[in-house]
Amino acid sequence: LLRLAASVEYSSEHPIAKAIVKHAAEIGIEIPPAEKFSNAPGGVEGVVDGHTVLLGTNDYLESYGVEVPLEAEPGLTTFYAAVNGRCAGRFILGDTLRPESKAAVDKLKSYHIRTILLSGDNRGVCERIGAEAGIEEIHAEAKPADKRALILKLREKGAFTAMVGDGINDAAALAEADVGIAMSGGADIAVSSADMTLMGSDLRKLPRALRLARKTGAAIRQNLFWAFIYNVLGIPVAAGILYPIWHIQLNPMIAGVAMAFSSVTVLGNALRLRNTNLN
Repeated sequence: LLRLAASVEYSSEHPIAKAIVKHAAEIGIEIPPAEKFSNAPGGVEGVVDGHTVLLGTNDYLESYGVEVPLEAEPGLTTFYAAVNGRCAGRFILGDTLRPESKAAVDKLKSYHIRTILLSGDNRGVCERIGAEAGIEEIHAEAKPADKRALILKLREKGAFTAMVGDGINDAAALAEADVGIAMSGGADIAVSSADMTLMGSDLRKLPRALRLARKTGAAIRQNLFWAFIYNVLGIPVAAGILYPIWHIQLNPMIAGVAMAFSSVTVLGNALRLRNTNLN
């Protein structure tokens, strides 16, 4: 069963698929190529050695008319396998929280950002991972449409939303959010649906990116101020607005130098971003 599952999952980019393939390879199982591979929300399908193999959630298998008599394990990720239309077994995986994830969540909270765990995993898994990461608000067993619906609901209430995801099931929500943020190791459709991509899998890069964005926004506002102030003050004086009162005229060469200096000021202010402390 592991051989059949690894063959089908080999073409998938989902983290569960990668775990299955890695485990099969580590124990020396030969992984033949699967034919007619297809990927859908909740599961995958393929043909291996003439056998039609389905892998996915309970709902995914039942949508193909497969009866699933096996229960999910509380607090663990459980998915099922069917071979030629019959349930053949289940796979149980224990999610491990990345060591840097809690630090990333704590940093976001320090910025007064509301954090939500939005996942297709079962509630037990989500509650355990949420507790370890320090996330109180959890939406579990969410299908792609559910994830998108939550983003829409939050936006309708006036919230500014950012969605972080790496899988095909996150693509719709990534596209709907005000800012979609993908992880570079995620599915291609997730990366193409997002507005920005974090290089690597370290979530601590998310608050760093936010800090850099805020610093960049502040620099843009400062640059606009300096650009306008030079023009607002320089152009009328150069045009002679002070001459009738104080007989002051601005030499055109001085005006040209002032305009050049305004560009230097803006450029220098922008270059200060290179020294921004992102920690």
